[in-house]
Amino acid sequence: MTSFGVGLLWCINYIFLTCLLVYALIQLRFLIAYIRRKEEQPPAVEEVDWPSVTVQLPIYNEGDVIYRLIDTMMQLDYPTDKIEVQVLDDSTDETTGLLKKHVAYWKAQGRKIVYLKRPDRKGFRAGNLQWGLHKAEGEYLAIFDADFVPPRDFLRKTVPYFLAERKLAMVQTRMDHLNRHQNFITEMMALGVDTYYSLEADSRNRLGYFSNFNGSGAVWRKESVIDAGEWQDDTLTEDFDISYRAQLKGWKFKYLENVGCKAELPYSIIALKLQQYRWNKGNSETAAKHMKSLLTSNFPISVKFQGVFHLFNSLMYISSFLLALLSIPIFFTLDQVPFVFQAIGGVISIIVVLIFTSFYWYAAARNKNRTHRSNFLYFIRTYPLFMVVALGISFNNTVAAIKGILRIESPYITTPKAATESKKKETVENFKYQNLMELFLCLYFLGGVVASFFLNNFVFFTFHLSLATSFFILYYFSTFPPRARVQVSN
Repeated sequence: MTSFGVGLLWCINYIFLTCLLVYALIQLRFLIAYIRRKEEQPPAVEEVDWPSVTVQLPIYNEGDVIYRLIDTMMQLDYPTDKIEVQVLDDSTDETTGLLKKHVAYWKAQGRKIVYLKRPDRKGFRAGNLQWGLHKAEGEYLAIFDADFVPPRDFLRKTVPYFLAERKLAMVQTRMDHLNRHQNFITEMMALGVDTYYSLEADSRNRLGYFSNFNGSGAVWRKESVIDAGEWQDDTLTEDFDISYRAQLKGWKFKYLENVGCKAELPYSIIALKLQQYRWNKGNSETAAKHMKSLLTSNFPISVKFQGVFHLFNSLMYISSFLLALLSIPIFFTLDQVPFVFQAIGGVISIIVVLIFTSFYWYAAARNKNRTHRSNFLYFIRTYPLFMVVALGISFNNTVAAIKGILRIESPYITTPKAATESKKKETVENFKYQNLMELFLCLYFLGGVVASFFLNNFVFFTFHLSLATSFFILYYFSTFPPRARVQVSN
């Protein structure tokens, strides 16, 4: 390779490495803010005239969990004359019949529950929520996916915040897990979700940066949804989209870490891929949609800066994947580059790894349900696998993000859940060509491992071995998906 080619290769490498460093420093900012946080006291609640609330339940072919879902809503501790439950049914299977019967049962008990079904599925989840929006009688809208199980006092712990703050649009609560211990994938995902909800979501909200509705386990002020332009279906993540539209119009959000809603984690590699694909593509679509409005808004520079990286969160995966891809040619040009440039790249890489490790370790160590020793063993067992799979999933997320930025249309596919596996047929066809690419990438990085022995240089050995392992795991479990063993805890 010519000197110009080598220089260009290393410059591109440093650009992506710098992106990862900036993202890591943002996470470090959140970690420091979280450590320094002060506990907030909830608003004082007196026995006043509680406002009306409509609980919205968007459902699509999830018959195995609808009894648990509806029964949980009927048990919410809130004045029965002030709560309405909307069952928003988009199902195309036997779920529809089951819903009608169960809704009729609770109606016969004198409860205010309505069944709504659209003539078509236009706009998918966004269209379903929009269908129920103007039919909702409540001043506030509590939204739950079919697999969510909120605590009985959910509304009594969230609604008072709206009464204390007129410009508060949305209160988001923490996600807990029904199937944390189902398999290695749910254990790994639990670590990632816990870290996000405990550290990033909390700190982002406390620091006054843009935050987001996570699609479920939250309450909206109906007025703010209407003012923000209502539910729109031009992105795959209608929750992320409306979050920015509302905040750009001056509405405030509140995150409550001390209120948790149990829900199911993706239980298979295919389910994980589908979820991550939809999130990253939808978030990139939202970024393309709102970037100009964000940059021309009157928010402080620091808030805009954080907003840009929040919108383009997928840049982390793009940078990670391209850095991995470039690591093979970088490896073969090490003898053509001064040691000082190699050392700078090495130092930046170590800083990034240490920051991410500290970020996830602090979240794992905070679990009060385990001893310090148990937290340590859990982290040691889970974090390496989490990072390995995260490296491999970067390809899936990079494809999704690029399609989102380019606004290439793709179908809306809901994340399969363990409790509804019999109704959610995972097919290898969903990722047929991507699986083959993952096999190729496994062999590509395996070549880097072999090259380490031939050249007697093991600088990238561990990195390439991790990548080869990661892409093999993704390829194998996507091509030969195991059947889920449903293990849902209460």
